[in-house]
Amino acid sequence: MIEVLYRQGVSDFRRASFQQTPVRFGSGKDTDIRLSGLSISRLHAMLEDGPSGLMLRDMGLSQAPRSTNGLSPNTARCRHPTTYALVPGN
Repeated sequence: MIEVLYRQGVSDFRRASFQQTPVRFGSGKDTDIRLSGLSISRLHAMLEDGPSGLMLRDMGLSQAPRSTNGLSPNTARCRHPTTYALVPGN
């Protein structure tokens, strides 16, 4: 089971559980976790299985419209195109 804690807006934290990857984040109707805001792309990021655990991938230049605002795992601002290895608690 994959449990995701995410922020919707300034201070509204939400939790969602998934049985498998990929988990898609973005403003589009076809995403698993819909986010709102002017800085959120239709497909902003994707949580995937990686060689040593879960990976969070900024969709960056691979999608149109692209994610131009990067990701903020654990409040650290990160710019695309990058994939981040996650550990429990991230």
